[in-house]
Amino acid sequence: MSNKLRFAAIVMCAVIALSVVGLVACNGDNPDTPDNPDKPEPTPIGTPLKVYSDKISSVYDVAMLTGPSGKTNTHADWGIGGTDLGFPYYDATNNKMMFLFGDTFSSVNKGNAGWRSNVLGVTSDFDASDGITFDSFVCNMPGMAKQVIDSVHDTSNEGEYTSIPTGGIELNGTHYVFYMAIKDWQYNTWNVNYCNVAKSTDGKNFVKMNNLYWLNSSAKNSRAEANVMSTLGVSKADAAGHVAPAFMQIFPYIYGDYVYMFGLPSGRSGGVKLARVLKADIESFDKYQYYYDGNWYTGAEGLAKVKDEMDEASYVVLPTVGEVCVSYNKYLEAHMMTYYTNNKIVFRTSKDLVKWSRAETIVTNAEFLQLYGGFTHEKYTSDDGKTVYLMLSKWYNYVDSSDPTGYNVRVLSFTLN
Repeated sequence: MSNKLRFAAIVMCAVIALSVVGLVACNGDNPDTPDNPDKPEPTPIGTPLKVYSDKISSVYDVAMLTGPSGKTNTHADWGIGGTDLGFPYYDATNNKMMFLFGDTFSSVNKGNAGWRSNVLGVTSDFDASDGITFDSFVCNMPGMAKQVIDSVHDTSNEGEYTSIPTGGIELNGTHYVFYMAIKDWQYNTWNVNYCNVAKSTDGKNFVKMNNLYWLNSSAKNSRAEANVMSTLGVSKADAAGHVAPAFMQIFPYIYGDYVYMFGLPSGRSGGVKLARVLKADIESFDKYQYYYDGNWYTGAEGLAKVKDEMDEASYVVLPTVGEVCVSYNKYLEAHMMTYYTNNKIVFRTSKDLVKWSRAETIVTNAEFLQLYGGFTHEKYTSDDGKTVYLMLSKWYNYVDSSDPTGYNVRVLSFTLN
């Protein structure tokens, strides 16, 4: 069987599996019903969790990161009753950790009050062993975290439904936040219009960059081109040079002289592709290089190389991958990738960012019903990286609709062997 035929079979199996599971990211209705007797009770905070991998010695549920049960009460202090994701990135200029969250609501658990597509938290707390305390959130009024990246909130499923962060970095005082402009929500296969970068020189006020975006293909999303032209104000000719359906969700990672971009298509049924750019050239779209079969290709040539979703040589991790994150682990002396796949959060390691180890399970749906996300940062480790702290999202609690830990982010720890 050829690589493309074999890969097509893998993708088809993945899509079928995801359709059966029917999980969602952070918005919309869910097919599961609240009275399902098989649903587990929520896991209490501080609980030691099951260990699935021989690479891990222990896993703990440390503390809530957001919501009224967090170490900082984000509900009372900043109007964050429910939120998800929590990508950490380091602001080296100010020695602060920044946290990017997705769809955020002022109501606890499930509800649409006070909807913001994204919010940004700031902390000087680098010790996650007992949870993380926030110093502040970026606000536009006292007691209410603001939406830092504008979103149209067009719920017709034809425009821009929401704008969700997929990662961020800070370089010499400038913040770059990557986000996906979502057209519509579907179970595990939400449709993205484009991935864009929002820039800020103060870490508070962000402007969308109309030269730095990756556009979905018309085959995947017939409205993508019209939406990017309308939202970013770009021309049809310019949009044609930015088509890159494999990079609808980009996680940026600084290593050496480069910023590496780990790309995913819409949803959770795709695999990981890799791009990079010199830190000094981060704002120059044409200077981005794309990895293909052992080599790097620049600009339009590179985009053409990674366009075919059935070509295994264009991937660094095969499907299925959702919500990818990469950090450096000092204990392993290797890069660590965490992501969601098949009802669990896993990690892989790599020395070169291209060849990755087998996936090791950290935590599963059995411990946290409808979990997703799973984000790390080298600043949030202890014992020289032996213990890693992970930010975990989960969907709302069907057992107890008033549970304040439901649609929120928590801190887990796992200790490596």
